[in-house]
Amino acid sequence: MLIKQIPAIRDNYSYILVDEVSRKCAIIDGVLGKTLWCMVRSNGWHLESVFTTHHHLDHADGNSWFIENVVPPPRVYCGEKCDGMTHQINNGDVMRIGSLKVQAIAAPGHTQGSMCYLATDSAMNGVVFTGDTLLTAGCGTFLDGMGTPLQMHQSLQTLAALPIETRVYPGHEYAISNLEFASLIEPTNRNTTEKLNQAHRIVCTRKPTRADATTANFPDTVVPIPTTIGEELLHNPFIRVMKEHILEHCATNDPVKALRTLREQADFYHKMGYLPRPYRKPDCSCYRKKAQSRKKTDHFYLNRHWINEKCNYK
Repeated sequence: MLIKQIPAIRDNYSYILVDEVSRKCAIIDGVLGKTLWCMVRSNGWHLESVFTTHHHLDHADGNSWFIENVVPPPRVYCGEKCDGMTHQINNGDVMRIGSLKVQAIAAPGHTQGSMCYLATDSAMNGVVFTGDTLLTAGCGTFLDGMGTPLQMHQSLQTLAALPIETRVYPGHEYAISNLEFASLIEPTNRNTTEKLNQAHRIVCTRKPTRADATTANFPDTVVPIPTTIGEELLHNPFIRVMKEHILEHCATNDPVKALRTLREQADFYHKMGYLPRPYRKPDCSCYRKKAQSRKKTDHFYLNRHWINEKCNYK
């Protein structure tokens, strides 16, 4: 089993999954239709299928190109109506790419029909393509009318139950910002610190991969940060929402409510660079001194550098 990871449209990823025995392949979230097809042809692979994790155009926009330009056209799978779909699939459906088995895992939350794809070879080595459901140290947003915190919680726990050695290939590269946020939620978690340090080392030592010329309007570069289910169990706060200290941080005993709170905090943090929290007084004198100068109506506080240096939330 060979996997090619291709950056696309700023921080998105497309993937080519190859059975090295038969040289048959599949594309996952093939937004860069023509570019991916050129890679397939230049390597002598035979494109059989396109797997789409959900209907958003930054994941599905290239599907129609494959249908219109590839002969014979590949089968385009998705769990919900999307651009170019030819086969709608359900949880547990199994597809074959040569000797590889690809199983659909229903993962609603980001959208109602989101799908993840678990690929295994004859030696039972597994990889999972998670789209916008499970990201490195994070998860996708809950979009109004498309998904709920309960669905996302259930989907994340389903993925968390996969073998710990399963490699995770997400739909976006948000590893460093997600790990920075996770380190604020669990500042004493050494696994998070070690993973963040690893990510910084990879970024500093590896040459970024630039998307091809068709994405000239999006000149950002990305460096892939590898992860596994086992690692996510150790540092991803969205999977770890049932931990007592995370429930305490979110001021609830309900992991679904905690997941909603974490997602709202993450959205604000990634936008503003601050950690949003309900107004309450943690048990640390440095906060009480700082809080004296703030109004109780201010619900967003604690600069990320200040909280790292001064506060230790358990």
